[in-house]
Amino acid sequence: NYSTARQQLETCREFARASSLKIVDEYVDARHSVGMKRPEFERMLIDAGTRRFNIIVTENFDRITRDLTTAAMLISMPSVRFLVVSDRVIEEFRELKKRHRQTI
Repeated sequence: NYSTARQQLETCREFARASSLKIVDEYVDARHSVGMKRPEFERMLIDAGTRRFNIIVTENFDRITRDLTTAAMLISMPSVRFLVVSDRVIEEFRELKKRHRQTI
């Protein structure tokens, strides 16, 4: 669903902004499903291999892959960390920042 993909992307963008992470690129295969080619996923793998980035922010790990072999390969990449976020995490982060500003 395109609107769901957009919402997930916005959740990740908001988390990156709130965490002061630099967004190098966005890799979205919103209209692809299991068994189909995923050009943005392939591009992400190439960029990860060349260390273009060191963090992947995703709303849920299964948004990246559901294939266990691919997941194991991604997790084993020493140069890449995964941050899995949700709306709840972002709300908690906002609240924490708000409290921190009030104590300064």
